[in-house]
Amino acid sequence: MLFQRLHQRELSVFTYIIGDDTSLACTVIDPTLDLEPILRIVSAKGYHIEAILETHVHADFISGAPALKKALDGKPKIYLSGCGGPDWTAPYADVVLKDGDSIEVGTFRYEAFHTPGHSPEHLCYKIYHDEKLIALLSGDLLFAGSVGRPDLTGDTETASRELYQSIFKRLKTLPEEIALLPAHGPGSLCAKIIGNNPDATLEEEWATNPYLKEKPESEWIEDVLYEMPASPIAFNRIKEMNRKGTVLPFESDVCLIDTRDPFVFAEGHNPGAINIPWCPAFLVWTAMIAPYAPLKIIPPPKAPFDFVQNILKLIGFYEVEPLDLNPKEKLKVIYNDEATPYQLIDVRTSPEVHEKALANSVWIELASLPEKAHQLNRAQPFALACASGVRSMIAASWMKANGFNNVVSVKPNA
Repeated sequence: MLFQRLHQRELSVFTYIIGDDTSLACTVIDPTLDLEPILRIVSAKGYHIEAILETHVHADFISGAPALKKALDGKPKIYLSGCGGPDWTAPYADVVLKDGDSIEVGTFRYEAFHTPGHSPEHLCYKIYHDEKLIALLSGDLLFAGSVGRPDLTGDTETASRELYQSIFKRLKTLPEEIALLPAHGPGSLCAKIIGNNPDATLEEEWATNPYLKEKPESEWIEDVLYEMPASPIAFNRIKEMNRKGTVLPFESDVCLIDTRDPFVFAEGHNPGAINIPWCPAFLVWTAMIAPYAPLKIIPPPKAPFDFVQNILKLIGFYEVEPLDLNPKEKLKVIYNDEATPYQLIDVRTSPEVHEKALANSVWIELASLPEKAHQLNRAQPFALACASGVRSMIAASWMKANGFNNVVSVKPNA
């Protein structure tokens, strides 16, 4: 048997490769555009990809299904859900599934299991091997310690009720001993805090997952939505690109991104550049703050530029060019006790704010800044604050690039 869980670390996406050693046919579930590991593993083990399954229309990464099929000369079939109606089925589907449909690949059978909530068409797949139910590909319905967020469809109330029914009515019909194969691990923004237990069983989740404790629907929904992180601005665009199966026109002119250390950036940077430092959170922060536009990037010193280009494609930025440093501008950095003349803006997450609020501050989570900045007076002086001075620099540089001329970044006192 071939079983491989690929972890796309920048977005914490799990892609699965499952095959049997008799037919050497395998299935790929929820591929990103990071195709090289998939093709390398399948080729090295002598398998061939017969089917590509998607659990739902993804909001956090561009589907790799069409590109994977193209790389394999069009041989695999792509299976997508039809349970949300035509608006939620991408045109690249070869086979449109309804609840209960089965796909047989070698000695494995995948049964579509409609579980709306995170999205209306969402499918889990029950995996049978030699007709024994062994696992559930849970997509973005259920994760280790968490459940999929229901606030990405535009109708949070309906989606939340559907999520409740999917968990406490549909999921409860499954045997508890089966393995759970979710689409994300820790760090994904498709849910609140996801646990680090990729080998969980359904039984373990019923015992330990706080969102699998049944309670009145309204109370449960309130708990699920409490402290939900703001969704990145890129999510709606990525979801639309996946639904339509096409690249969308740019929404603004070129965007300049400087990947250097925030405090180095502060000492001199290109006019109009946004500081998004190169680190494991780079792609998530870019999805939060960068407009949909061609990108010009001052590259990180230790990463090949083609790698930078390739990971940005994962979230739909297909035009990415290097940018030469032209350090004509500076961005002032102050300490906490110097912020009195400024209106303080706290860009931390909801749990951070609830744990310890910043006195005399306005709370605008980093991911919410592009949506809420229009509410601010551009003539007013602003000081952006977070826990370390990194997110505050991202926010301050974004505001400066967008016409807020009197902004500083707060560095916490030592």
